[in-house]
Amino acid sequence: MYENIDHIVYAVANLERSIEIFTKATGLKVYPGGEHPDWGTHNAIVRIGEQTYLEFIAKKKSSQPVHKQTWMGLDLIESDKITRWALASKDVELDAKYLKKYNEDLATIVIGSRAIDEHKMLNWLMTTVLPSPWVEPAPFLIDWKKSEHPTAAIPQNCSIKSFTIEHAESEVLKKLLEKLQCPIEVYTTHSTQLKLVLETPKGEIVI
Repeated sequence: MYENIDHIVYAVANLERSIEIFTKATGLKVYPGGEHPDWGTHNAIVRIGEQTYLEFIAKKKSSQPVHKQTWMGLDLIESDKITRWALASKDVELDAKYLKKYNEDLATIVIGSRAIDEHKMLNWLMTTVLPSPWVEPAPFLIDWKKSEHPTAAIPQNCSIKSFTIEHAESEVLKKLLEKLQCPIEVYTTHSTQLKLVLETPKGEIVI
């Protein structure tokens, strides 16, 4: 059910502190990611599936971003929270047409990149990730093209027990996910939530 989830975005106020709390609770090592200079963010990741990872992302204080607003809902966070999720796509152009019917603002295709270190970059093709709302229930699409997947050199010591979405317009979202061949469970609620449950070396944890 979760095989085509590429990654789940955990937006946090302080990258180092949030990693420390997570590691203590789970026994899992979180690996350094890199930076997104245009957005003024940096990240770290932990592998949670065959080619799936949980991404910790935060603003980087010393950065000078190009964009006035920060993506992934980071300008709006009131607490550490899952705010976005990415779906692996073999045909971003086709799948973006389904996103366009759901929300035209999410369907623009862009090229993304981040530095892994001083000598290596990751590059990808993806659909729009907006600065708002705080939590976006619809996935963005990603294709790593010729880049090595971020999980390639990271051991997998945990797995997804469940990933669910709570959203007021659940039926519309379900139709989108059916088109994208991603049968994630969606529940009808007044507020939007993305909930991840992991099986870790120290037991089950809910994010």
